[in-house]
Amino acid sequence: WTQSLGRELWILPDGEHYPSMLADICPGPASGNPGEFVSTGRFAVFKATGPDNRASVWITDGTAQGTKSVGVGVPEDAVNWTYGVAMIVRTVDGRRRLMTYSPDSGILIPHLTEWQERSLNIRNLRATTNRLFFIATHPSFGEELWCTDSLGWENTRMVRDLSPNRAADATEDDGMETAP
Repeated sequence: WTQSLGRELWILPDGEHYPSMLADICPGPASGNPGEFVSTGRFAVFKATGPDNRASVWITDGTAQGTKSVGVGVPEDAVNWTYGVAMIVRTVDGRRRLMTYSPDSGILIPHLTEWQERSLNIRNLRATTNRLFFIATHPSFGEELWCTDSLGWENTRMVRDLSPNRAADATEDDGMETAP
């Protein structure tokens, strides 16, 4: 924190004795207040407040050029995988969104439809080389293991209904299919 810059993102480069500012998230004396960091090894995902006074998801690779805002919300979990950095982001309305930040395109790509975002309570991201796994609590199926193997929502699915009796209690067809 400095009086002229506020609370911003600083880094201590390898072999250096003094930190240097990595990004002035909220220019001027106002503070960007970076916090709630989640490390993926290659990147750090964090929450900060920009000039618009909204909590945003930021990502950094440890360089000034590689530090940027990628969306509105608060990061809860993040992992590296084939397509970039997958993350769970809690939005202002309390939903948890599963998205991947693609370093190549510089955009966030959602993995769930709007209906799935409202229906699923997601957590615990884990990645293999080409698959992303997570736990989701679904109103019809209960708590189950889900996965995706590509960008977008088309290939996001429940791996298997591990508690089939819960599905039998469902009163309507929700259109969810299990993975082959």
